[in-house]
Amino acid sequence: MTTPSRKVNLRSETSAPTLLVYPNPNNGSFEIELFSDLGVTGVVEVCTMTGASVGIWKLSATALDQHTLHAESLSPGHYLVFWRHENTVMTTKIIVN
Repeated sequence: MTTPSRKVNLRSETSAPTLLVYPNPNNGSFEIELFSDLGVTGVVEVCTMTGASVGIWKLSATALDQHTLHAESLSPGHYLVFWRHENTVMTTKIIVN
C-alpha cells in the first residue's frame, strides 16, 4: 500500500520581496516588477559593471507593483540592477543593446 503524497507550501509570516526585470536584453527602457506582502519602499539603482551608478529610482513594492524605467541614454553593454530596502539587497544583470 502506498501513501498518496501531498504538496505542502511553506511560507513564513513575512516573505522577502522578489524582483523581476524584463525585457532582457532591452534598449534602455525596461519593466521592473516588485512583489512584497509587506508593502515596502526601496531604491532601484542601475550601475555599470565597474560599479558606477547611472540611475537611481525610489520605488514601492506591494502586492505586485510594475514600474517602467526609462534609461535610453545608457550605452550598449551589461549593467547591474540593485533593489535595496533596509537589510535586503537584490541584484540582477541586464543587457542594453
